Amino acid sequence: MTVSTFRHYLLTLDENSQPLLERQETGLQPGRPHPASGSGQVLLAGGFSAISPGSDLPLSPTLQVNGDLGSLDEQQITALALAELQRHHNTGYRSTSREADNRVCVLAADAGALRHFIDTYGGVLTIHPLLVAGSDPDFTTATELTITPTTRGVRLDFLERVPVDRERCTYCGSCGPVCPRQCLSPTLFLDLERCDFCNLCVRACPHQAIDLHGVRQQRMEIPALLLLDGVNVDERPGTDRIYHERQIERLFASIFTCRIEEVITCDNRICQYSVRTGKGCDRCLAVCRHRAVTRNQAGIRIDQGQCVECGLCVGACPTGALQYHRFDDQAFLDFLATLHPGTATTLVLAAEADLHHFWWHHQGHRFADTLFLEFPRLAALHLMHLLATVAAGFGRLLLLDNGSAPLLEQVDQANRICAHLTGLDRPIRQVRAGELPRLLAQRAPAGTHLLDHVDRSGRRKTLAALLERMVDAAGRPLVLEGALFPAFGTLRCDPGRCTLCLACLGDCRIGGLQADRERFVLRHQPLLCVQCGACSATCPEDALVPDPGLEIVPDRSQAVDLARAEPMLCRHCGRMFGTRQSHDRVLRLLQAHNLVTDEELYEYCETCRVVRIYEGAGHE
Repeated sequence: MTVSTFRHYLLTLDENSQPLLERQETGLQPGRPHPASGSGQVLLAGGFSAISPGSDLPLSPTLQVNGDLGSLDEQQITALALAELQRHHNTGYRSTSREADNRVCVLAADAGALRHFIDTYGGVLTIHPLLVAGSDPDFTTATELTITPTTRGVRLDFLERVPVDRERCTYCGSCGPVCPRQCLSPTLFLDLERCDFCNLCVRACPHQAIDLHGVRQQRMEIPALLLLDGVNVDERPGTDRIYHERQIERLFASIFTCRIEEVITCDNRICQYSVRTGKGCDRCLAVCRHRAVTRNQAGIRIDQGQCVECGLCVGACPTGALQYHRFDDQAFLDFLATLHPGTATTLVLAAEADLHHFWWHHQGHRFADTLFLEFPRLAALHLMHLLATVAAGFGRLLLLDNGSAPLLEQVDQANRICAHLTGLDRPIRQVRAGELPRLLAQRAPAGTHLLDHVDRSGRRKTLAALLERMVDAAGRPLVLEGALFPAFGTLRCDPGRCTLCLACLGDCRIGGLQADRERFVLRHQPLLCVQCGACSATCPEDALVPDPGLEIVPDRSQAVDLARAEPMLCRHCGRMFGTRQSHDRVLRLLQAHNLVTDEELYEYCETCRVVRIYEGAGHE
């Protein structure tokens, strides 16, 4: 009887501390840690986390699939294992534990139903009860109720009827005997359902503690809201923390202790959203479907509790401020740079589950000239990632998914660029598992290696360098314009209005605008401009206007001078203290308010101006 075994790929060190890739044919027990766990000698193993959970060593789906289905030789597969190990070491993010929050606000139209719910579930839920109709001594009745979704649940704003001011009341008892309908209880509960508003109690109170129309504005922020039968409220679209009584099981399913992994973060130092003006790039806000991307006084922030790690915001970010730390930009570029794919001309990117599924159904097959790479979220891919794979020498990139990843605008962008510069028709495609074997049987052409020595200091700089290299290699200009390329364009500057105050530089955090202080020139790097409009919003002279559309010309610097200034030199000491444009602007403003008595005084630097004023005062 033939016993099938699992092929293990184990990266270890030999007696000379050199990397060594070993192959072993042994069994594997699904649901248990990898057999090499705990050995202390294995640096990395091929495998899948779904099969070997709890393993204490890095598992690489990439290594397993390429070892079993690819055609890499010994040197190439070892280089791949080393790249995977380096990728694992480069992965780092903060992880915190969040305790279960069982607080829930329960809205009811009937006090009896509310009381029954509390008796049933009060032991497992922390219930904040509210009535929306009627009155009861045990519950608050809310009127003019509004419900607003928040990143952590819902916010309720309402008016609470407060006919008795307990701060004023001395419990003198004057009000109780005069009420003809006995609306006031000994506990000072005033039943407004029975009250006919005769005001006898109001007149009887010596301390003005009763106001039959008294209300208090209340606000409650709560993780979840439950509506008992008979309650109808205005639910806003996307409010996923409001439950109906029949959905009680879904409410319980949402309450659990969890581990929060901050795998998506935002670096506001290179984010092109301007807190000061409220303008600039907000593409991440537009694409997030889970209200996990918000903005506050510090800039763009990620609510890690709301984030489901879909990657859409990362793929949409033009600057790289948003990073996906399971495989961030730097790690991806380093991985491509250290690969030795040999004859492989097709790169297949897929999430671990999709790669695992494909491997499971195609064991025993070999796919020539193909490299498989696990990428956790395809939606996190940016145009930079796609062009980097082309520049790494792959003539075809196949994005394998089960249909869950949205059609990427970035794919259309990359294909348009490649078609123009290389003549290849759709070298980048999203494909289903059923299509992949047929496509891999068709050999892809080899690409051109352009990735060496590319600037890796930021997503936009890397993209700019890749575009320039591809244009230079093709020897023809490339025009990026229209709705498909919204993050490409130039700036128009009115030199007659620009004073070179350089206020715009503060809101251009990725180097699209630069100051040449030796030549007194404001320079523009169009390839770094993401057309966010932050500079235009901050310009005090309204001198800057974004101009969509960009042409990249071979073998030519794309940088342009937008405005040039004449230096303002002190009449006494000769030190430069500004520009002639800014001097004239300030002088005009002062003259408009009749604040100038000596124009010549403003042609001196700050120090010499003070000396001249002092000498003038002493002379007088």
